[in-house]
Amino acid sequence: MLGHNLELDLVNKAKLNLFEKKNNIGNSLITFIDNTCKNDLLKVNYDDFNNKNSNKILIDNGIVKQYINTFRSENYNYYPSTRMTNTYLKPNKKALPLDYSEIKKGIYIFKISSGRLYLEEQKFKITIDAGYLIEDGNISKKISGISFIVGVKDFISRINYVGNDLNFVPTVCGASSGNIFTFAGTPTVLAHNIYIKQL
Repeated sequence: MLGHNLELDLVNKAKLNLFEKKNNIGNSLITFIDNTCKNDLLKVNYDDFNNKNSNKILIDNGIVKQYINTFRSENYNYYPSTRMTNTYLKPNKKALPLDYSEIKKGIYIFKISSGRLYLEEQKFKITIDAGYLIEDGNISKKISGISFIVGVKDFISRINYVGNDLNFVPTVCGASSGNIFTFAGTPTVLAHNIYIKQL
């Protein structure tokens, strides 16, 4: 959701007002990082133009600081474009474990099968591979194969909890420079007042 909005190529192409430098995206809980050496399985010390890479704090407590400018391509059939490496939402070290008892009705998602950002519309789609319904504070029915679309700005504004349990998953990201191997990371996040309708 956030990563593509902060890739330099796409920022320049789409002219995303929300993600202009120094902008406040509307939630101080959000610190978003792209670290080229975070995982032993993916270290990108230099990009395809031989530029030395570094850890980048892209959003710092809700303020846009910089963009992803690591140029990578799948192979020499593609011209390099700015791409993510180990991109993650910074965990809140002071966060207590999430108290599900206060959730009257919700969805606990612990695995997604796919995600897609619609850049121009500033919406993203997530398909749930594995999750559970939460009803009156209790985890109940298992769910899978459900997709939903939500606006980026709206979703950011509704995040009211960021946990301390950062986890990374390997993924493949497709773009104009081919399919790139990346890692995406997030701690537990709670977003309130989002209405999801199953069609």
